[in-house]
Amino acid sequence: MADAAKHVEPRLPFQRAAGFRDGYLLQVPRNGAFLWNGDPINGTTLSDWLRQYEQHEGAGRLWVEFEPNVSSKRKEWVRREVIDSGLCAQHRCAETDWSANWSVVH
Repeated sequence: MADAAKHVEPRLPFQRAAGFRDGYLLQVPRNGAFLWNGDPINGTTLSDWLRQYEQHEGAGRLWVEFEPNVSSKRKEWVRREVIDSGLCAQHRCAETDWSANWSVVH
């Protein structure tokens, strides 16, 4: 009999980036709005933008940062949205450390 209580949280590929060259940054704070390249957005907008962004195949990667101590429920929801958008299947999603020190390349 399978253990129905067993739950596996979705994961994104983790990378400690050397440079934020292209794409977008999604920051997930413990509470409040999500931050898309620094601009606050809600969950509905995030879902819409993820699906739109997925359609632009050469547009770069989505970097996702979770603030320490984000609830597992919030983290799981965001990861599921990113995975379901199709970005990860295109190898265009990555999770990195919160407030990573990006060496921006122009």
